[in-house]
Amino acid sequence: MISRDGWYSPLAAKARAFFDAAARLLPLPPGGPVADIKHNKLTEHELNKALDLLRGIGECSADAIYAKDHESRIIFANPATLAIFGKPLHEVIGRSNLDWHADRDQAERVIANDREVLRSETVQVFEEAYHSAQAGARIFRSSKAPLRDGKGAVVGIVGVSSDITELKNTEAQLRLLTE
Repeated sequence: MISRDGWYSPLAAKARAFFDAAARLLPLPPGGPVADIKHNKLTEHELNKALDLLRGIGECSADAIYAKDHESRIIFANPATLAIFGKPLHEVIGRSNLDWHADRDQAERVIANDREVLRSETVQVFEEAYHSAQAGARIFRSSKAPLRDGKGAVVGIVGVSSDITELKNTEAQLRLLTE
């Protein structure tokens, strides 16, 4: 449909027939069952653009980029995160580290760090150990920040974790040489 301003406007229609006591079809109310859904389509378009941007940022990074809800369940994980976990996306979305991590103590420390970010509502940086069959024992520098909704309420955390295992190994070797 072309709107008054000359632009195409998407419409949605949903109708239901109403009958009187004699089973005669009643006329439609003024305006009918048609609604202009242009606002919904623009919102959907903006959401898709934001999701494409988020996906693009996640795919270009060698660092783990992720988001978790208030219960530390994964709600976003880029390919680098999935490679560290050694699991496909459908096995981590909606689950916490406790659901798959081989070392429960490490998983509980990661979740304790998440809770600290939620409690403080500030950006925090942690060194987190992670052991997996695919990568072995690794150490990550994890920068985590509160994830806020449109009204500013904290609804989870976002994080970026960089593998610093080689750096930590080099530091340890240097300490041994200087002792």
